[in-house]
Amino acid sequence: METDKTTLADLAIFDREDELSVFNKLNFTLTSRGKEQLHQNLSVPLIGITAIRDVQNIILLIRKNQHNWPTTISNGTVMVVEKFFETTFDTIPANPNTLSTLSYKFLHNHDFTLIKYTVKHCFDFLKGIEQAVAILRSETTPTPLKKLLAEAERILDKPLLMRFRNIKNAGELSDSQFLELGHFLRYGYKGNMRELLLIFGRLDAWYGMAMALETFNLCIPEFTDTDEPLLEVNEMYHLLLAEPVPYSISLNKERNFLFLTGANMAGKSTFIKACGISCYLAHAGMGVPAKNMKLSYFTGLLSNINVIDNISKGESYFFNEVQRIKATVEKVSNEQRWLILIDELFKGTNVQDAMKCSITVIKGLIKM
Repeated sequence: METDKTTLADLAIFDREDELSVFNKLNFTLTSRGKEQLHQNLSVPLIGITAIRDVQNIILLIRKNQHNWPTTISNGTVMVVEKFFETTFDTIPANPNTLSTLSYKFLHNHDFTLIKYTVKHCFDFLKGIEQAVAILRSETTPTPLKKLLAEAERILDKPLLMRFRNIKNAGELSDSQFLELGHFLRYGYKGNMRELLLIFGRLDAWYGMAMALETFNLCIPEFTDTDEPLLEVNEMYHLLLAEPVPYSISLNKERNFLFLTGANMAGKSTFIKACGISCYLAHAGMGVPAKNMKLSYFTGLLSNINVIDNISKGESYFFNEVQRIKATVEKVSNEQRWLILIDELFKGTNVQDAMKCSITVIKGLIKM
């Protein structure tokens, strides 16, 4: 689904003030890598219904297995693993025995202590990846997740790591084993560890989406395969409100234009934004704040809500409103399915001119 920065800002998907954004509200990731990936997931809506359904099934699968989710991987663990390959150490012995281990501990005590601490976190990280693969892998695992898990399994399938497979806790490792594993990870597994960090970032992002689904009791929207535009939502509400009032809406090809009126502060703008947020989240594979939702796949989503002037360019509020409407008309003239959100057309001019301009635009949009 196509959109732009103005629409993302209008809907507060992201915001410099994190507490005011949809992203922050839905961020239940465990690590900074997961947070970065979740930001990416919500920045670029998915292309096609198949991709959306795959992500929906992934987060449902993770929610089902949330109580078995690996607890050995924290944000601190990920940070320590990343630092391991950036920190300078005296050369770690390749095949340490009792004598070489004692020698390294005596001559490089500071490095040994740091290596032991770091390798413990690397061990916990690898065990966490193994656990995630074990609980998510099945015949019904969605294709994108199945490919990701297969890649993780391939990376973990190393003879040395197989030797440590039956050891459940890093506390069971001897000093020699810490050095042996540290040498292998640092000199022979660096690229693989970075790949696993990327893989876990994607898993953590999906985990965050699943936990948001669970925490806020969001519904999984149903996408129709029809070529006709459709948007039906029951008891939809604005995700960022503490005590929201739910509304329902039904739009289709025959009834494709909703003209909303009401008193000031009655909730019109909130309702418009709630529609946009729900549609946007649905196209990211995310659950939506509603009792249920049924919709078609939309080519794009555009809004005209918080238009501002630009003093440095000499562009007035009204000028930018006109430019935004012009850009919107150009976008929707391709006979594709678009959801267009407009809040108070032409606020930048007098009431009479605003009415005339609005009627012209509305008539034009209805014809499309």
